[in-house]
Amino acid sequence: MLDKPDDLVDEYKGVILVVDDTPNNLNVLFSYLRAAGFKVLVAQTGKNALKSAEYSKPDLILLDILMSGIDGFEICRQLKSNSVTKDIPVIFMTGLSDSINKVRGFELGAVDYVTKPIQKEELIARIQTHINMEKLRNSLVKQNAMLQQQAEQEKLLSQLSERIRDSLDVNFVIKTAAKEILQYLKCDRVLISRLDNLYSYIEQQVVQPGISEIPQDNIAHKYFIKDREEKALFLRGEIKAIDDIEASNLDSLSLNNLQHFQVKAALTIPILFKSDETDGVLAPRTFFLWGFLTVHQCSTTRQWKSEEIQFIQRLVNQLAIGIQQGRLCNQLSTANKELKQLALCDSLTKVYNRRFFDEKLIQEWNRLRRIPSPLSIIMCDVDCFKSYNDTYGHHAGDKCLRMIADAIANTAKRPADCVARYGGGAFVIILPYTPARGALKVAEAIRNKIKELNIPHTSSSVSSAVTVSMGIAGSIPNSDDNPVLLVEAADHALYLAKAQGRNREQIYIHDIAREKSRKNSQLLWVKKLRKALDENKFCLYTQPIVPLNKDNDKIHYEVLIRLIDDNGKVLFPEEFLEVANLYSMMPRIDLWVIDNLFNYLSNAKFSNWDNICFSINISGASLNDNQFLKYLYQKFLESSFPPHIFCFEITETIAINNLSQASKFIKSLKSLGCSFALDDFGKGMSSLTYLKNLPVDYLKIDGSFIREIHTEPVTKAMVQAINYLADAIGVKTIAEFAENQEIVNILQELKIDYAQGYFFGKPSLIDSTAFPILKAAC
Repeated sequence: MLDKPDDLVDEYKGVILVVDDTPNNLNVLFSYLRAAGFKVLVAQTGKNALKSAEYSKPDLILLDILMSGIDGFEICRQLKSNSVTKDIPVIFMTGLSDSINKVRGFELGAVDYVTKPIQKEELIARIQTHINMEKLRNSLVKQNAMLQQQAEQEKLLSQLSERIRDSLDVNFVIKTAAKEILQYLKCDRVLISRLDNLYSYIEQQVVQPGISEIPQDNIAHKYFIKDREEKALFLRGEIKAIDDIEASNLDSLSLNNLQHFQVKAALTIPILFKSDETDGVLAPRTFFLWGFLTVHQCSTTRQWKSEEIQFIQRLVNQLAIGIQQGRLCNQLSTANKELKQLALCDSLTKVYNRRFFDEKLIQEWNRLRRIPSPLSIIMCDVDCFKSYNDTYGHHAGDKCLRMIADAIANTAKRPADCVARYGGGAFVIILPYTPARGALKVAEAIRNKIKELNIPHTSSSVSSAVTVSMGIAGSIPNSDDNPVLLVEAADHALYLAKAQGRNREQIYIHDIAREKSRKNSQLLWVKKLRKALDENKFCLYTQPIVPLNKDNDKIHYEVLIRLIDDNGKVLFPEEFLEVANLYSMMPRIDLWVIDNLFNYLSNAKFSNWDNICFSINISGASLNDNQFLKYLYQKFLESSFPPHIFCFEITETIAINNLSQASKFIKSLKSLGCSFALDDFGKGMSSLTYLKNLPVDYLKIDGSFIREIHTEPVTKAMVQAINYLADAIGVKTIAEFAENQEIVNILQELKIDYAQGYFFGKPSLIDSTAFPILKAAC
């Protein structure tokens, strides 16, 4: 069905401006958002984005960081410096995953990040959340402004006496007014009562000596108002003056009530507020009847003079202004509290939000620097939370986060402790007056508390229940360091905790000042990698993967990458891949490998591909990049190579953390004829769970098993079990780190299909001489 034109759509959930210089990205995002019921505006350049934002004033801006010309950070800065667009929420789209870029984005005013490739459900959920928050914020701000304006108007119009005018305490205003009226009129009793549903409540009562007070119990409405007609008169501001109750036309019940309290004469003046409400069948009223000022003369009858009544009327007007001013002040205070709560707390988990954390950390750092005393923080991340959302849905994911936030807040509960949501499934805890070792005990208590929750997580690579990983960093604040280094140190410790298997705590053992040099080193590596890509300073190596079955003559070669530095030294991947992953450079490196392998094979002019296969490693970033998959498709279309000669390797960890995307990626390339290998198999605790969801062709048994296979019987049994499983599901096995004849003999005994290691050949520079099968076919 064709989409309705914009002017025919009945209602939109909101207007979204999407800024991206890649047309394919715009098309995908446009379809996601339109399908979700949003009106979508697009801009491919920063200049157009700024113009469109100022002209259209969208509800939210979805902004790509890496754009040609003006990048996303600069666009955001200009948006936030423009009074017209500064309050529009900005969500960054990026492949960048490091803390520095995230911190920079939040400092510029972004409200959130979504990581490429964009997940539709997550994107829609985040957009809807921030639109709702912005609507609530605008509503509160608008209400705040309106209340402030009304309070100011009422204050200017107020002609209360000096004591009344100087107070916003409603009780004080009422008490002061009652006393002044009693003194001026020299009457016996003054009542100020408030109407509420069917009863009237005496807010203030003053009497002359010797005059009894009316009890403070609830008084029925009809004590003041006989019927709807009388109420209508009061709403019009009419005053009820009785000079002598005995000579009045009061009904017997009202007369008996007044006589019971020795009333001889009475004056009742309505206290009215302006209002747009309606009252039942009555027409829309212009006043709201708050209550009454009632004056009693008990000693004798009294003829109420017109000038007395006029004065009391003016004073009641002042009283009404004072009461309403106090009410507005209370409402304003409540609105400010709600606004402050919205600004400081995470709407989902009710713990503090990232903005408050940033402010609180600086505040605590400066405070403890003066004392000085230790300050620690804990970075806490829910293990495999993306898989949890994929498995159980975002509603269950939100509930899970709320439970975890409660568990953390109930553990770190000292008055000075601060628990905040850092983003996604991440939380952060500030622990003043706490060294790192003390923070470790808190982290252990948090992890045990979450373990006790026993939240099921069948798709976790760590446990059958939800677990968390935590990084801890502590320091005694000083003028040489800054709190950002403390965050980065804790984040690095969290990275190490995940790398060691998750579901654990890790302390940053170095001085946080070391983070400066580590960051500087990373940035130098980024420059070096960019230069290597631009100047083609990488090179390809291959290592044979040899069949152990004599009936199998098909040889695989794993394609490896090396970097040649300016001095001609060959650098191994371990030296630069971590930085490449951190700064989202892996897709470019993966493409470089594929392009250069294809170029090499084209120039070599091989003709026989029957018994050869090249294994290419794919990073998690490339796996999640739909453009990468499209590029591969195009590459196969443009080349004459049969797809079956290519096997793509993904690590078990990458596959588990991106299960649905990994399955989709594998199926897409297998449909062309490519094969897949699951690398480092056996590292995770839930490997068997995932095999049924990943249509791989090979299991590469992790080298940690193979190294010990000839010395550890248990390890040998585990390898044998993996091979049995693989054989049962029709998957071939490859053993890594086959270093000597003894290991190879055991692998053959266990009927492992392939082996790779120094026993069969070290990695060597790619060359036709490295491929005897291909050389013979040239």
